Amino acid sequence: MSEGTLMESTTDSIGLIHKYNVTRVDGRQDSPDADYFILKLGKGNKYELAAIKAYAESCKHDYPELAKDLMEKYFHYRGDL
Repeated sequence: MSEGTLMESTTDSIGLIHKYNVTRVDGRQDSPDADYFILKLGKGNKYELAAIKAYAESCKHDYPELAKDLMEKYFHYRGDL
């Protein structure tokens, strides 16, 4: 399985840090120099929710099902931002 470095921004640090390792569950190989960025969704995570909404808007023409799924997550978690 392919593993890659995951970068995440935290409130303790400005910038990206190596916090997780990502492994593909389908066994396919990615580029060994690929980086990954995770969005941790949850109520009150306004930056992550803004990013997922923007991604859904960006991909809706090419990947309508993905955009629909992402918007469902957005509305589920957005709460009272």
